[in-house]
Amino acid sequence: MHDILNVGEGEIRERPPQQHQVDVNGENIEHRDLLVIKGLTRVRESKQNSSRSSSTTGKARNVSSEDVGLVPEEGESSQLLNVKEEPEYIVKDLDMVLKHGQILGLVGVSGLGKSTILKAINLLFDSQYKDMYMVITEPSAEGGSNEKEILVRPNAQGGIILGKFSIGSISSNTGSGIGERAIDVHEWRRNVMYIPQKPPNIGTTAAEYIKSILQLDVFQSSQRRHGYGKSPSDIRHNKQDIIKDAIDLSIQWGIQRELWYEGPFNLLSGGEQQRIFLSIAMALNPRVLLLDEPTSMLDNETSSCVERSFLGRKNIIIVTHNVGQQQRICDSVIQLLPKGKYTLLR
Repeated sequence: MHDILNVGEGEIRERPPQQHQVDVNGENIEHRDLLVIKGLTRVRESKQNSSRSSSTTGKARNVSSEDVGLVPEEGESSQLLNVKEEPEYIVKDLDMVLKHGQILGLVGVSGLGKSTILKAINLLFDSQYKDMYMVITEPSAEGGSNEKEILVRPNAQGGIILGKFSIGSISSNTGSGIGERAIDVHEWRRNVMYIPQKPPNIGTTAAEYIKSILQLDVFQSSQRRHGYGKSPSDIRHNKQDIIKDAIDLSIQWGIQRELWYEGPFNLLSGGEQQRIFLSIAMALNPRVLLLDEPTSMLDNETSSCVERSFLGRKNIIIVTHNVGQQQRICDSVIQLLPKGKYTLLR
């Protein structure tokens, strides 16, 4: 596979894949592609279309099999009147690659579409793609220590599609040793999980909320088989282990255990809600986390604790306005520019 970079003025160039990096000790560190997005495009909608779209995708609501992301936000507040003669692009022909074991940052001034990109990857918005897939490894049919690569794409025909979803023609020539597979939208969201900046309005306790999530069919099936959400050696069959992991992680971030069981979640402070919601997502262990300003309500000391957990986990795409955070945790950074353009900072 090749990395495809947009250099900000519409020019796209390819470079040979860099499969390994070398650390200070001279040891090879493998960074294979994990999540690949090619040609992501979204046009700003008119206010009329925006309200119609938000009624289709739904506002934050009770947990159901349609909400795996964990919960979709309301429509973007930045939706503007559409220019009919010349479409106004939020993002145009965006190519991005998240590699295994890395954190990719999305930066730029407010209103350029950083949150929109995360939602589009999570299939919460009408968007167009040339291609989008995860690269996973599975034990080969021969058994032993042999593994094979699988390209996993969301199935545009399966599950419940919210709004319009289109993927261009996809070549079936994947090369030697690489297979293909399609999964439905719910399974995609379980593996590529979007966490909004502001948690949804949850009227139950945090403990009841995470239990309700684990009752969803997509999480039940992930616990029963070697699925996409976890590697075979990391699958937890006991739901209590996931709940314990979430609570223990939140305690590391300064949350008192009692807050999980006392009073409704929506009466906690913004910082408490943000940490608990994020700890749930981390404990569910998706292949990729899409994080929208996850520490915006936290003080510097607590943010540092959360960042250390991110560095221990990796496989994250994060929207941040915090320049220090970007420098501390991001391996690569994409900066969004006006008129749907972007550039790779590093």
